[in-house]
Amino acid sequence: MKLIQPQKSSPAVRRRRVGGAAGVLGGAILLAGMSAFGTAGASTARSRVAHAGSSTLVWGLNATPRTLFGPTDYSSDAQLVMTLIQGQMLTYGPKEQLQPAILSSSTTVSPLEYQYTVRPGVKFSDGNPVTAADVAYTLNLQLNPKVGSQESSLFANVKSVTSSGDTVTMKLIRPDALVHELPASICGLVYEEKSVAANLADYGTPQVLPVGAGPYEVSSYVPDSQIVLVRNPYYYGAKPKYDQIIFKIIPDTQTMLLALRSGEINGTFDVESNQAAEYKKVASVQSYAGLIWNGLTLDMTERPFNNIHVREALYYATNRQAIAQGIGAGYASASSTVDEPGIFDGTLSTAQIQSLYSKIEVLPYSVAKAKAQLAESPVPHGFTTTLNVPEDSPDDVDMAQILKSDWAKIGVTLKLRLMPGGPRFQIILDHKKNLGVQIIGNIPDALDPTEMVWEYFSSTQAIVNGNNSSNLRVPAIDSLISQSQASEGAKSSAFAIDAEIAASKQVSVVPLIWRDGIVALQKGLKMVNLQAFTPATYWVNDISGS
Repeated sequence: MKLIQPQKSSPAVRRRRVGGAAGVLGGAILLAGMSAFGTAGASTARSRVAHAGSSTLVWGLNATPRTLFGPTDYSSDAQLVMTLIQGQMLTYGPKEQLQPAILSSSTTVSPLEYQYTVRPGVKFSDGNPVTAADVAYTLNLQLNPKVGSQESSLFANVKSVTSSGDTVTMKLIRPDALVHELPASICGLVYEEKSVAANLADYGTPQVLPVGAGPYEVSSYVPDSQIVLVRNPYYYGAKPKYDQIIFKIIPDTQTMLLALRSGEINGTFDVESNQAAEYKKVASVQSYAGLIWNGLTLDMTERPFNNIHVREALYYATNRQAIAQGIGAGYASASSTVDEPGIFDGTLSTAQIQSLYSKIEVLPYSVAKAKAQLAESPVPHGFTTTLNVPEDSPDDVDMAQILKSDWAKIGVTLKLRLMPGGPRFQIILDHKKNLGVQIIGNIPDALDPTEMVWEYFSSTQAIVNGNNSSNLRVPAIDSLISQSQASEGAKSSAFAIDAEIAASKQVSVVPLIWRDGIVALQKGLKMVNLQAFTPATYWVNDISGS
């Protein structure tokens, strides 16, 4: 039995989704709100940029969250804001250890049952108490097909969620270690049943601002402009550092840099790797193990990607090292699979990780080998295909341009269709026929090394709202993933890497790079206790300095 109590944190392994407005914290999308609010009050606050002793923090976002409601916006930028509003069931500490938050304890009764106890005295921003029924309702949003939550696939093995008194009980269909960590993910943001149920269609839009139990509440929400948060007077925890937080929407990367240099904003997590050197000239720049994976999925049910020679040709034709050096600019390395090796640090030794990763099949950049593979395929002279590219992710745009140039060398014409990140990601979630080539940016949602493997290599994810856009379906790989989900520690990690080894032989994905996360703040400020999940915690209290 595992028990999480205050002051008793469980050991961590490590870490959601990125890339455009949808993120793939990872890794959304549905409702486009219309502003029903004026901006005069926000304009007054906008000038009070936080300096020494100031009570306002101004933060840059590269895209407006489509909603401030997790089930309809599964994105990194949205989670950055929503976590401060809603409050978390559980959270991660500075060493990525699982800690209590709105839940005072989490108990593993058996591999098929978890029980959660709700902290007494917690209130929503409207003054109503947070009950076990609210927590159960929040989790059941993921199981309700009428809601169509974009995180619902993470609950594929959840059978039921019920409440009684101050206790919430979650029962599983089969063992799944990821579920243990989900209360600390975007799925663990707590919603008030009364307010959501009455406004489900528009919840979290400017018309229906969310009610939460986090340290802040929403004062105004103006799409493509800014979101203003003020302190929640009913917050149960320590007093938040800032009276007010203003999120300014700045899609252009150069404008974001200028805003930080001029003092218009205090900081941003939306720093492109190849701009970090410019940011360093005007700001304090910190990097952290973001565990961000970028790659391509190839729809194995669609011609010509259903042919192994075509998939291998595209892999050989992709110059991953050049992408890592050009895009990563010192903050990235060429990847060989979906999981960055550091995610296994808590369960396997360095030697074990290196030994297992050496078995992953890696195809080095070689135009000659790429042409040779294509010559053995049904399309020996090449073909034309389209890549949807999130236009609000400059890194993805740059990678797509490199891919277009690389693949042209073997006769493959890659047409680039630039589109907003949200609708682009929705194409993957809709999971209709002919997904073709998809460019992916992803961060694990929780501290579970099986998650990314399951999302991209399990046949159970080759469905609507699933991430397996290559439609890989191999029973032996499914078996390894199931064993990983049903195990713990080193055993679970070994099964996960074995699944990655097996998947690499199928070439269902073309891995590109692993990237660090980067945060830039005004000089004199810094982020303490920075770790992979800092942006998904109460991160504002980790800012220190003059």
